[in-house]
Amino acid sequence: MSSLSPLPLLLGLSTLPACLPELPDDPKVDTAVDTATDTADSAPAGSAPVISNVRLDPADPRTNDVLRVAFDAEDPDGDTLFTAIAWTVNGARVEGQTGDELDGATWFDRDDVVGVTVSVNDGSRATEASASVGVANTAPSAPGVAITPAEPTDDDALACAVVTESVDPDGDTVTYGYSWTVDGVDAGVTVASVDAARTSAGETWTCSVTAGDGSATGEAGTAGVSVAAACVPALDLGGAGYATMPQYASLGTRRTYAVWLYPREAGGAIFSDGYSGSSCGSHGFNVSSGMDITIGVNGDPSCSSLGVAAGPRVTLGIWQHVAIVVDDANVSFYLDGGLAATDTMSVIDPYTPVRDLWLGVEANRPMSEIFDAALSDLAMWDRALTEDEVRAAYAINPSAVSSGLVSWWAMSEGVGTVLHDGSGAAGSGTLVGAGWTARCANGSTAP
Repeated sequence: MSSLSPLPLLLGLSTLPACLPELPDDPKVDTAVDTATDTADSAPAGSAPVISNVRLDPADPRTNDVLRVAFDAEDPDGDTLFTAIAWTVNGARVEGQTGDELDGATWFDRDDVVGVTVSVNDGSRATEASASVGVANTAPSAPGVAITPAEPTDDDALACAVVTESVDPDGDTVTYGYSWTVDGVDAGVTVASVDAARTSAGETWTCSVTAGDGSATGEAGTAGVSVAAACVPALDLGGAGYATMPQYASLGTRRTYAVWLYPREAGGAIFSDGYSGSSCGSHGFNVSSGMDITIGVNGDPSCSSLGVAAGPRVTLGIWQHVAIVVDDANVSFYLDGGLAATDTMSVIDPYTPVRDLWLGVEANRPMSEIFDAALSDLAMWDRALTEDEVRAAYAINPSAVSSGLVSWWAMSEGVGTVLHDGSGAAGSGTLVGAGWTARCANGSTAP
């Protein structure tokens, strides 16, 4: 037997025994222990080292895993032990690899058999033991998945696509499988698309895509969308009708307003609360003759304490979501969930109103000047919403931000003369000459 470098036990040496045991054919973990052999022509008195429990971790390695060998060894005579390690792949020696680890990313692949031989020497006698293991198949990685359209309505078909390809560490060809759930229940769809006829408003559809290599299937990549109604009912003032409803008692100096608006003309009131012909309202939400969104606040009925802020312009003939956040002197205006303008105005707490809220009629203006517009989801909060909360109210509806919600008229009844309050803090409104139209996802008042 060739001499061993004097390195401590378990550290691994670069010099190996001259004689290595044969590796087993079965690619499962296997171990074998050789009997002790003398390292000189005449064996001295004493016992050979004992080596046992040679083991490889992991026991079922995959491509790119790092294999580690561990074992137990002792010398009955208490002699210092030295060790050497040799690795093989499919029976061939792995040159230069004499440590207790072998990196699969470099040295082995699926279906290979990796073997290791450990030799322990006490200076006069040596014992060898071996183990081997088969390299298992590695499943492909999860693909990246997306559904189009990202904001579907019940008029849209859904298409699921792989946007980031799965990777197979073994280099195998990958094929994809599709499945869909609706509200968490298997939809029975195993192709990449769903017909529009199968979807309904309010449902959540999830697409799962798995990658297979012929032997194993990997983790699923998933994507989900919520289906909105293509059109929902909306209030139509039409330039001829209006609505009245009771108000929340007081909003304070921090408050938020939001509404879906479809203007057909420039200049008009979304709402005011001071229509009497003789006094100012406590607050009003208007569209100027130049199509600017404005907010006005009065601290008393005599108009002696007045604050006004102006924001972005809105567009005729299309639905758009408008929100105003008043945070003391700072006023932020949002269009379709995004910050569009800021302004400042006097810090004024609107006086407690004594009249109902009027939709479509501006304070101290003739009843003949009713705003020609359609409205939906008018809401008020008694606090300043954050940008994320404004986006949530826009993307879903005001109920998505329930904290501080003191008025919410969805205007989704579609029939009758009553506007129901969804906040529970205000009250139902009454239509006077106003009618109904639709708010559609395409921005129009018709499908």
